[in-house]
Amino acid sequence: MSRCGVHAPPMLPVDRGGTGNAINDFGQITGFTSGVDQYGNDYQPVVLWQNGTVTDLQTVVPASAPPLSDIGNANLSGHIAVEAGSCFDDSEAAYVLVPKDN
Repeated sequence: MSRCGVHAPPMLPVDRGGTGNAINDFGQITGFTSGVDQYGNDYQPVVLWQNGTVTDLQTVVPASAPPLSDIGNANLSGHIAVEAGSCFDDSEAAYVLVPKDN
């Protein structure tokens, strides 16, 4: 049974808000959450909401990957367009996150 109406998506444990950018036909929502780290600094991780859970996408890419800075939509194959790196050192580039088969 599906639920109708307006529903707030789940947040990461220390987050105080979130913004959805796009949704695909499978109900996957891409966007941002926001919070404050242990040092009092604001942060805004790129996230994916699906099946009632939220995932910080930085936690599912290799540790050597540059910081994810912007997010697009998830297509019907689950591929997600992201930007990573920094405009301050000219390392910013577009990437596609490809889900692993389980």
